[in-house]
Amino acid sequence: MFSRTIWGARVSLMVGLVSILVGFLIGGVVGVVSGYRRGFIDRTLSFIVFVILSFPSLVLFLLIISIVGQGLWVVSLTLSVLVVPSVARLGRAITIAF
Repeated sequence: MFSRTIWGARVSLMVGLVSILVGFLIGGVVGVVSGYRRGFIDRTLSFIVFVILSFPSLVLFLLIISIVGQGLWVVSLTLSVLVVPSVARLGRAITIAF
């Protein structure tokens, strides 16, 4: 029974795993760079992060999916884009704190 559940959930698990890993990797790099390199780079990256955060996530997700198309990798990368701003803000704050 457990093996059937895992087999049925493999697409959902793959989307979740890929989107979180890519989102944390990109968001972490953006946040650390933004926190370490203050000035113009910080202002530019923070502006991009705040622009992405200003849109509702579900609406932005549906907009990107409707334009680009459906697929496992498209959904994973779209969810990654929506994870990046939150992780970038956290990474920036932690970098500035140290």
